[in-house]
Amino acid sequence: MHEYNRLTRVLVDKGYDALRYPAYVKIPSGYDYMTDPLDNPYGGFEYREDYIRKASFLTGCGLYAMGETCFHDLGFMGIDWRFENNNPVILCPYYKYDCMQNHALLRQTGETKGLCFCVCRRTDVYVYERSLEFVRNKSDTEKRYLYQEFIEKHNDRVCPVHMTYDEKRKAWNFRYDPIKCASDCTKSFCPVRGKTISAKRGNVFYDLMVRTRRKDDTFFDGQPVISLTKGKRFLPKPASIDICREIVKMGGEHIKKKEWWNRYSMWHIYDPDLQIEVQNVRAEVRENRDLMKDLEDIKNGIDVVHESDRVEDEKEKRRARKEQRKKKRVTTMEKKLVQYGFNMMDANDQRLAKKLFSEEELQMLEHEHLNTPIQMSLFDFQ
Repeated sequence: MHEYNRLTRVLVDKGYDALRYPAYVKIPSGYDYMTDPLDNPYGGFEYREDYIRKASFLTGCGLYAMGETCFHDLGFMGIDWRFENNNPVILCPYYKYDCMQNHALLRQTGETKGLCFCVCRRTDVYVYERSLEFVRNKSDTEKRYLYQEFIEKHNDRVCPVHMTYDEKRKAWNFRYDPIKCASDCTKSFCPVRGKTISAKRGNVFYDLMVRTRRKDDTFFDGQPVISLTKGKRFLPKPASIDICREIVKMGGEHIKKKEWWNRYSMWHIYDPDLQIEVQNVRAEVRENRDLMKDLEDIKNGIDVVHESDRVEDEKEKRRARKEQRKKKRVTTMEKKLVQYGFNMMDANDQRLAKKLFSEEELQMLEHEHLNTPIQMSLFDFQ
């Protein structure tokens, strides 16, 4: 038996039940066919969305809010913060983490602070000039004004892709990150650099060296094992070569972190000797290979693999597996056509047969089926 929420307790006390209830509430979807529809994880009745979104709420500090701006159905510290319990929450626009007008469980006094939730309750009054919507609209207007002021101060040498707004400090921040340009920017003119970026497209290439030691309980146990993957691409798709050069200026530390946390950090748990190193970060239109350097690395005992070769090898293996599956389907379908005939197969097999064979091939297989001798049974003569 689930505990009723506050709304359901009030309605049940007034004599309502699962068959008769006000128009502004509903039984949660999926539970109306049960023996006791009110015995559900939501605590019984729920407000209709079109009704509660237009309802007004009031915080402890006197800030009004519409239902559409509230958060509900949140579980925290053993309490369900929801409309039906008359305790939905909003995000405090003033970031008063230790507000004494707020619920004691929602106050934050430590150094590490998360989202600043503020509880509110139902009210029949709504004053726009003292509402959350008014504060947010005013904040948006101030944000736009500060953005224009920031642009003028920096002589239009800013880009919205690299801009962030600090709600607490009421200030815009600019941090140039060329990786964002490669993924988000589609303009030909860069306001940050003050010039048109090159239309020539390329990528950021780098080499990844992986070091460890052999652990196989053989004569060679403990000897170093070094592999070097050359020509790895950092960007998922080509970008302007100018942007690629800016990414190269950032160095290889961010590339090493990406490689480490995406793959090698888990391997390091089982192999403490594992180390990785990013080398030769460069911006190129296409991968350039140095055969003499490859031979020198191989001579020094390094296992050298080019990423493009590895990717092509994987594609070739996938194509081979696909071709093998297709041959197997063709062989299986040929046996069915010869044994049963096209007209005796179900609709799905007929559609598949038409995809795998041409009309001439189907006719030949049907002819083979008709000319195949049938094994007779003694029971056929009884």
